[in-house]
Amino acid sequence: MLNDLARFARTSVLLQMLAPGFVTGGLLGAFLFPLNDEVGRGELGLMLVAFLAIPAWAVWHVVTVRRMERRFWAEVVAGSQELVEGAVVAAPVPARVVRGRSKPALPAFGLAGGRVPGAAVGLVVTAVGDGPARRVGLLAPAGVVLPPGAPLLVAVHPERAEVAVLEDRVSAGEVAATVGDPRWEQPLPTDRKVIGGWSGIVGFAVLGLLAGAALGFVCARLLVV
Repeated sequence: MLNDLARFARTSVLLQMLAPGFVTGGLLGAFLFPLNDEVGRGELGLMLVAFLAIPAWAVWHVVTVRRMERRFWAEVVAGSQELVEGAVVAAPVPARVVRGRSKPALPAFGLAGGRVPGAAVGLVVTAVGDGPARRVGLLAPAGVVLPPGAPLLVAVHPERAEVAVLEDRVSAGEVAATVGDPRWEQPLPTDRKVIGGWSGIVGFAVLGLLAGAALGFVCARLLVV
């Protein structure tokens, strides 16, 4: 989820652009090339379908994102429990915070104390270790102040590639020393890379607009009499 959202992002923007495309095609077919000069039930029906498609996409998008997030953070909880219990072992690697969000309903974890009482903050961080840099998620105690860009050390789950636990058994000096790690010189994941690049997003937006316009035009010519 954190390192490859290209398919979801492109599908979402394609579906989002179907509605305005349908509006454009429907109006073009119904009013610029009318079979009669009156606005009847056919035109009104097409307009209703077009405008309902926009909130329909919004509902689909919100529901899908929330489901993806629930599955992801459930995996983070499961993987974190395995790491702190010693079911799997991983060496700490340098990381930097990308963003964070309060997760009061989820537990926090740290290698020093295991499952930590109290609320958690869900962090997305970029970790550098063996292989290419990648983004991972972790649940840190809410009292730990880690703003975007802050350095830290994390243990990345060896089997769940996007799950990590905060390494809180080190000193501030050891954490600060990770800033100069040469592995930070490699290409790092960005929001643009995660969604597959802007060219793909623009291409699927245009495709959705054209597909919606074609569908709206055909419906207008077939249904409006």
